[in-house]
Amino acid sequence: MEKFIFGILGGASLLMIGLDMLGDGLERAAGDSMRKILSMLTNNLFVGVLVGTALTAVTQSSTAVTVLTVGFVNSGLMTLKQALGIIYGANIGTTMSGQLLRLNITKYALPIIFVGVIFQSMAKSQKLKNLAGAIIGFGLLFLGLSTLTSGSSYVSTNPALKEMLVRYTANPLWGVLIGLVVTAIIESSAAVTGLVIGLASSGLLDFSAATALILGSNVGTCVTSVIASLRSNRAAQRTALGHTIFNVIGVGAMLIIYNPMLTWMASTATNIIGQIANMNSIFNIGSTLIFIPFTNLFAKLLYKIIPDREQDAQRIVGPRYLDKNLLESPGLALQAMYRELVDCLDLAVGMYRKVYLSLINNDRKPLSEVLDDEAVLNELQDELTRYVVDFGQHELTEDQAAQIPSILHIAGDAERIGDHAKEMVEHAEKKVERKIVFSAVAQQELIAIIAKLDDLSLIARETLSDLARPVPSTIRRTQTIQWEIVEMIQQSQQGHIERLEAGNCTVSAGILYMDILSHIERISEHLMNIVLRGPGDVLRYNALPNRTPAAGYPIGSLEV
Repeated sequence: MEKFIFGILGGASLLMIGLDMLGDGLERAAGDSMRKILSMLTNNLFVGVLVGTALTAVTQSSTAVTVLTVGFVNSGLMTLKQALGIIYGANIGTTMSGQLLRLNITKYALPIIFVGVIFQSMAKSQKLKNLAGAIIGFGLLFLGLSTLTSGSSYVSTNPALKEMLVRYTANPLWGVLIGLVVTAIIESSAAVTGLVIGLASSGLLDFSAATALILGSNVGTCVTSVIASLRSNRAAQRTALGHTIFNVIGVGAMLIIYNPMLTWMASTATNIIGQIANMNSIFNIGSTLIFIPFTNLFAKLLYKIIPDREQDAQRIVGPRYLDKNLLESPGLALQAMYRELVDCLDLAVGMYRKVYLSLINNDRKPLSEVLDDEAVLNELQDELTRYVVDFGQHELTEDQAAQIPSILHIAGDAERIGDHAKEMVEHAEKKVERKIVFSAVAQQELIAIIAKLDDLSLIARETLSDLARPVPSTIRRTQTIQWEIVEMIQQSQQGHIERLEAGNCTVSAGILYMDILSHIERISEHLMNIVLRGPGDVLRYNALPNRTPAAGYPIGSLEV
C-alpha cells in the first residue's frame, strides 16, 4: 500500500512539475516573441487556431492559454472571433502532451535530467538556462510516468482496489465527471492526460475508462477560465462561456456515438498509450473542424446569451482593461494600461465638457454626472496605481520599466483635470442658481477657448491611443495650442477688466468668469503634460524653444 500511495502521489507530482518546467522553460526561452505573435493576430480564424495550437503545445497548458485569452478579450486586445480561434487551437495543442508520452523513453528519463542539469550549470545566457530547464522538465515528465506506473502496479495485485477503480470508471458518465473534477482541482488537462496514460499503461484503466476521463478533463479545463472571467467585463465572460460551450458540446456529441468512435479510435494504434493519445488529438481536431464553419453564428449566440449592457457603452463605470492575467505578458499589460489611461482621459474631458455645457446653457442637468464621474476617475487612478506596482514586480525590459513613471504621471494629470472640473461645478451651479449672465463677448470667448482645449484633448487622446512616442512636430503643435489657450485667457481676462470698468459686466459674473478661466488654464497644462509624457518617459522640454506667450513668442509661428 505504501508503494502504491507514494508511487501515485510522487509520480503525479513529478509529472505535473515536469510539464510546468517544460512549458515554462520553452516559453521563457521564446521571450516575448509568442506574445507579440498573439497580439498581432488578424481576424483570420485559421491563423488564430494555428497560434493557439502552437502556444499551447509549447506551454503544455490549455488552461493557461485560455485564461490568458480571457485577459486579452477583457483588455480589448482581442476580438471574440479571434479568441474562439485561440480556444479551438488550445484544445488541439494540449493533446501534444499525450503524443509526447507515446515516445516511451522512460528508461532515458534520468540521463535526460542529467544532461539538462549539466547544460544549465554551463549555460551563460538566460535563454540557454531556460532551454536547459525545459530539458529537465522533459526528463521529469517521463520519470513521473515511470514512477506512476511502478506505484500503480500494486492495484493490479489487489482485487478490491482494482474492482473499485473499474466500478467507478466503467460508466462513461462517471468517468467524465471524475475527469472534470480532478482537472478543475489541479488546473491542468495535460497532467490528467499523463496520469490517465500512466494508469492505463499499468492495466488499471481500459481504453473506454481512459477516454471518459480525458473527455471530462476537456470540460474541467474550462473551470479556471470561467472563474477568471467572473470579475471581468462581459466580453471576457462571453469568451469563457464560448470555451465551455465548445467543450461541452464536443464531449456531449462524443458520448452519443461513444462505442462506435471508441472502436474506430482503438484501431489507430497498437498499444493503449497510442490509442489514448490519438483519441485525444482526433477528438479535439474533429471538434474544431466541425465548429470552424459556424464560428460567426457561435459568436452571435454568445452575444445573445451575454449582451452588451447599454450603460457599458454609454458610460465608463470602472476599470475595463486591467486584467492580472496579462501581467505575465508585460508588453500586453502595457497596452492594457494605456487603454485604461484613455478611459481616464475620456472621463476627465467629459467632466469639463459637462460643466462647459452647463455654463453656456444655464442648465444644471449636465452637472448631475460630474461628481459620479470624479469618483470613478479616482477609482481608476487607484486601480492603475496598484496594477503598476504589480507590473513592476515582473521581469521587464529597460524600456518597459522606464514607462512606469510616465503612466503614473499621466494618470495623475487626468485625475487633476477631473479635480478642476469638479471645482468648476460649484461655479456652474452658482451661475444657474443666481441667474448670472455672461456678456455676449465673454460667452463667445469661452466658446473659442473650449474649442482650443478640445483640440488639445484630441491630441492627448491620439497620443495614448496610438501607443507611439510623440514626434517633435506633435510636441511643438501641442505646446503651440497650449500657448494659444494661455494667450486667449489673458486677452479674455483683460477684456473682462475693461468691461467691468465700463459697467458692461457685473462683479459677481466677473469673479465667476475669472475663476473658470483659471481652471481652464490649469486643465490645458495637464493635457499638455499628458502628450509630453507618453507613451514612455519622453519629456522633451529642453528640445523646445524656451519661450512663452508672456515672453512675446508669436503664437502659431512654430512649424508643425
